[in-house]
Amino acid sequence: MLYNCFPAIINSNGSRKSNFMNHSEGNSDMTDKSADRTNMASDRELTFPAQDLNISISPEADYATSDMTCFTGNLAKQVRGRKILVAMSGGVDSSLAAVMLKEAGAIVEGATLVMDSASHDSEAGHDSEAGQKAPAQTSFITPCGTMSTASKAAQAAAQAGIPHRILQAGDVFRKEIVEKSIDMYKMGQTPNPCAMCNLHVKFGLLADAAIEWDFDMIATGHYTGLAHGPAGEILLSRGADPSKDQSYFLFAIGRQRLNRVIFPLSGMLKEQVRAEAAARNLHAANRPDSQDLCFDLNSLLADSSKKSGEIINQKGVVLGRHKGIWNYTIGQRKGLGVSYHYPLYVVEIDPAANRVIVGPDKSLFTSGLTASWETWYPGEAPPAEDFCAMVQIRYRAGAVKAVIRISGKPGSGTLQVLFEKPQRAVTPGQALVIYDPTNRALLGGGWIKG
Repeated sequence: MLYNCFPAIINSNGSRKSNFMNHSEGNSDMTDKSADRTNMASDRELTFPAQDLNISISPEADYATSDMTCFTGNLAKQVRGRKILVAMSGGVDSSLAAVMLKEAGAIVEGATLVMDSASHDSEAGHDSEAGQKAPAQTSFITPCGTMSTASKAAQAAAQAGIPHRILQAGDVFRKEIVEKSIDMYKMGQTPNPCAMCNLHVKFGLLADAAIEWDFDMIATGHYTGLAHGPAGEILLSRGADPSKDQSYFLFAIGRQRLNRVIFPLSGMLKEQVRAEAAARNLHAANRPDSQDLCFDLNSLLADSSKKSGEIINQKGVVLGRHKGIWNYTIGQRKGLGVSYHYPLYVVEIDPAANRVIVGPDKSLFTSGLTASWETWYPGEAPPAEDFCAMVQIRYRAGAVKAVIRISGKPGSGTLQVLFEKPQRAVTPGQALVIYDPTNRALLGGGWIKG
């Protein structure tokens, strides 16, 4: 399917550009063969239109269907006889995923990641026991990542008739997600802990444990799918439920991980999941979706040395005082504590000067951004020339048309993006995810820098 990047509104000199910053950090599992692209003319302006990116995408599996009989039958073709470790939280999604895989003929076990580093009375790989007493929680972990979650997951596994394991993830979680999130907030960025956790914990630590325990695959209850690229390589794709699609959070996990992953709920809507869980009398059928972060950032940041500073407008006029730049994010209006004759929003955070800059809503719109380049999934390398595709700048934001330039190497390279239409509140620290022109398959992404 071809996609047209229509020429954008341009300025008087015939082009439209954005102020891009140079940045490189991160890592990727792409090989050196995927190209050192540093010779590219990165100082050349990005302009519309660019060459349409034309990639052939096909479903990885045909079990994505609203007919549940067909769904289960086709799932069985993928998993029958295979040993699969299911990440379980005790919620309806992971509970149903485990049951469906078992019904499809897989050899299934459940595993729960415990983020509380103090919870070491149940060692990794040991079966959980009924009536196990939860240890004292550390101050920064919410119930999402404690033995309370593990207990619910163990009950769900018992109802499904499958073994259950507990995997201690506290050390990795604190180092890779909690501490890095705190550092990013202090630098005026807004981190995406869910995407970071998927990379380092769910598809990092858990995937490694699955290999050690001789499982063929891991499965999760994510609302996302898999597809094949032009050379048969596996790509992430959007889930069937657009309101629940979680592919955005998975962009960083890397190509190698996808060879051992399955998403049983990829073709289902949320209401279908609850209906199927209820039909099987699963205890989790009506359990509310978790909306909480797995750790309490407020308490952690409160422990940091508080550093108040100025809130200024774009002309440098001091309007008030802030309570630490980590309390603010781009686009924020509430909680500023300043009054003005028109609504004010956070338009910039300056960590060097310890200032929060506010301005009108129109100041939040920008024509482009720069991000680190972390992953690319189809083929051996992305196009050498600027190309046109869809990009998503935050969860629940619609994907938009953009021209993209990729330079350097994955893990140390740069993504430069020019939107067809200016976008509101581009936020450093969030993920920039690239989708194919049909907005179905995930191609790659990075972390927004500015």
